[in-house]
Amino acid sequence: MRPMEDNMRKYIRTMYIVFRRLKEFLVNFIGQMMYFPIKFAILYFIWSYIYGNSAVDASYSFEEMLGYYFILAIVQTCIMPCGLAAYEEWETINSGKMNLYLTKPISYPIYMYAEKMGSFLIYMATGLLFIYVTVFVMQFFGVELVVRHTGWFCISLFMGFTIMVNLFTIIGHITFWVENVLSLRDNLWNIIKIFSGEIFPIAMYPLFLQKICGFLPFQYIYFQPISILQGKIPVDKIVQNLTVQAGWCLLLIVVNAIVWKKGNVRYVSQGG
Repeated sequence: MRPMEDNMRKYIRTMYIVFRRLKEFLVNFIGQMMYFPIKFAILYFIWSYIYGNSAVDASYSFEEMLGYYFILAIVQTCIMPCGLAAYEEWETINSGKMNLYLTKPISYPIYMYAEKMGSFLIYMATGLLFIYVTVFVMQFFGVELVVRHTGWFCISLFMGFTIMVNLFTIIGHITFWVENVLSLRDNLWNIIKIFSGEIFPIAMYPLFLQKICGFLPFQYIYFQPISILQGKIPVDKIVQNLTVQAGWCLLLIVVNAIVWKKGNVRYVSQGG
């Protein structure tokens, strides 16, 4: 039991180090939120034109569409830093710095997860604060959120983060076999954009594309957390979806561990 506690302290310490850079994260977050009114104004005029001049899928009203992109901007801020995991591991392996991690009594994938979790928790806390401070202003635009679903939203958002960081960490592990994985990372980014609801809400996709999204983990990164906070998913369905989302998290964690183990052995056998 004692060794397990010691291991946990190492990764908690990693998150604590990230928390100590709070000022840096806050400056970055404030910078992004200062741009938000401009981004929201652009979206407002684009969608007002679309809704005013063409037939739009009735599954989202104009106000709900604004709310979707409003929450999306916050969720992106929380989750997108996970994409750095692939580049950081690629650089660490190719520069030979991976030796520093392999000689320490830590697991690199768990270390990476703990580090990204630190920044995620900071962005999630500040993001929620921003949402509920500005929600009163957004009501003038007809944007409404289901506050009582905040707990479900946070759980789904956390698991979405877990899915995202594991996907990009797995891409980073492939560096053990392929010299440059950045093209794979970019392709994954594009796939996520299409199938996660980052471009359009998945509910607006053609039925066949919605079915494809249903078999993939990407919708749980953006679309599900946002839909929960908008009240687009009934409570009984939320529990069901969260169970599936947890299953994807577990599967990707297992795949992450397997790929790391096989790649790690390859790295050591070749002398780093």
